[in-house]
Amino acid sequence: CSTRDAGLAVLPTHRIPKKAPEAAAFEARCRELCEVTEMADGKALWAALALPPAGERHPRLGIVLPGGKNLLLEPGTLAREKLAALAPELAILDVSFLHDVVLAEIPNDQFTYTHDESETLEAVESGRAGLAILLPPPSVEDVLSIARAALTMPQKSTYFYPKVPSGIAYNSI
Repeated sequence: CSTRDAGLAVLPTHRIPKKAPEAAAFEARCRELCEVTEMADGKALWAALALPPAGERHPRLGIVLPGGKNLLLEPGTLAREKLAALAPELAILDVSFLHDVVLAEIPNDQFTYTHDESETLEAVESGRAGLAILLPPPSVEDVLSIARAALTMPQKSTYFYPKVPSGIAYNSI
């Protein structure tokens, strides 16, 4: 479909590490690298991420920790220095902020992925996960910007919706 089609959406792909870092040390590291805003609960965190950032486009993440800790992360001075090493088109992506700065030590194959923010929040609330990451949806403009720069989007960063129906139909004779 056309990238200008009003019905085209790019859904977020949230992440749950299969083995979470120790919560207190991870939170301390986030506070060192990032500007951190504590949110009342997971729903408030998701609501903040679902809105476009105020002012200039910059990456943001939602971190859900045990004990009801919900953190909105935005790049601090140290994170901006790390992001400056990337192409500018990639440096503004939320998923680049996550995988190149916040959790660079965890490879992509060590995450479980979901498009459902409720499932992401429930994983930590139920104790099945020690950490979950909510990502805002990338925009179609982000994808086009990356393509125009002859770059590729980071792994598991796009989920276009609606999906084009595909498959083969069989009719027994």
